[in-house]
Amino acid sequence: MMKHLTLKSSLYWGLPITLLVGSAYTVGKARTHNPKNPIQFVTSGETGQDSEKLEHIRADWHQRNKGMGLRDVSRSGGGV
Repeated sequence: MMKHLTLKSSLYWGLPITLLVGSAYTVGKARTHNPKNPIQFVTSGETGQDSEKLEHIRADWHQRNKGMGLRDVSRSGGGV
């Protein structure tokens, strides 16, 4: 004999399954890695070291972006 699907039985199974799937999606979305800026500049407080470090970061950025420098990006409004 086949059971008929009723509103009560569909809510009995559908609601917990929907909550489980929604929770799994939310947790999975939260665990994905959000890419950050790979080049971080942290000041040391000394002007000489900071300027040297900043020039090194600019050169690294220039190399990674095939000639496009940080100043070029700021002049273009951020869009390339």
